[in-house]
Amino acid sequence: MGRRAEKLIALERHEGGVDNLGVIRVVSRAFDILRCFEGPGVSLGNREIADRCRLPRSTVSRLVMTLTQIGQLAYLPQEQKYALGPHAIALGTPRLAESCDQAPLAGEQQLHRSPRIDVVGDGLAL
Repeated sequence: MGRRAEKLIALERHEGGVDNLGVIRVVSRAFDILRCFEGPGVSLGNREIADRCRLPRSTVSRLVMTLTQIGQLAYLPQEQKYALGPHAIALGTPRLAESCDQAPLAGEQQLHRSPRIDVVGDGLAL
């Protein structure tokens, strides 16, 4: 096993030591922002994101702008908030499809349901 694999395994086992393992802080913060949108139909403003992530609003503003420009977030002008964008949803789609295919069957009464996807502004919401 290589050194990178050993570092990743150590990271999974040890929470809180992220800064010591060469994690790029801005990437970590961007994923923290995306994790704020867990759940169906979540839309958040910069202040709500900053509170949930415990990040300065200026940092959140810059990262949210970047995430919106690359399609990870979508701006909802009616609400003046953000929701997950099409590219963020596309990242999770293969995993979601895989979990649906591997769902245990409980006789023939088990129904496979597709997740409900709604169009929200320029983005999609599960």
